[in-house]
Amino acid sequence: MAEKLAPKEPATIEELAISTMWEMAALVEVLERKGICKEQVL
Repeated sequence: MAEKLAPKEPATIEELAISTMWEMAALVEVLERKGICKEQVL
């Protein structure tokens, strides 16, 4: 499980990038499940 940061402790760029990546992956997964978007293979 992810570590909890202290309220005043700043996050690193790497932590922010990874967090954003997981958020985007979760959003795309929900949109695909709802049929709003489809996976496209190039």
